[in-house]
Amino acid sequence: MEHRRKEIGTAAINFAVEYFDKYEVEIQKGHSKEWSDLYAESIEGHPHAFNDAYIAIKEKNPEKAIEELKIHCMAIGGDELYTKHFIFLMESGGALSDPDKQAARYSAIYKEQIALDKSEVFAHEYADLMAEDEFSESYCFIYSKYIEESILNGKSEIYAKSLASKMADYYGDQYSLSRDIAYDELDLYHEDKIRESCKGIK
Repeated sequence: MEHRRKEIGTAAINFAVEYFDKYEVEIQKGHSKEWSDLYAESIEGHPHAFNDAYIAIKEKNPEKAIEELKIHCMAIGGDELYTKHFIFLMESGGALSDPDKQAARYSAIYKEQIALDKSEVFAHEYADLMAEDEFSESYCFIYSKYIEESILNGKSEIYAKSLASKMADYYGDQYSLSRDIAYDELDLYHEDKIRESCKGIK
């Protein structure tokens, strides 16, 4: 019994030390006492603890939750692109899929595309997809290309996404990298078929 009491006492002390360490780190970053307490009291690892704190505050005060996300981004040196995309991911429910890594990739890829004289529309779509790291480079390139084309031609968002998705599915299956796309007779034939299938979309 005495041994059990000591174990419980040691566990309680360890929890208290861990709590105050985590709490102090969040306070030093600039987070509020409420956020720091919610984060520190979680027994989960960082992604879950972070998400739990965000959701708890968002339920009571969405604007404050956004401010806490901005504080996090500022603390780790995220730029404006990083911060905007990080907030988008959190609001979209992507908190447990490493939003820090995705936001960093998005920011870097977006800047690379702008430096290559790509439009903001193309750069955003391409960076967004590439940052997810789920699609081939050719898929991301083609999707972004046809989203951009549709918008420039005054098409609706529904049409743009439908055309871009179908084009990306085709080219993504045929090629891994955009620089390898042949745009030969077979490719152009499939493009015509895809455009025909999208004609009725408003």
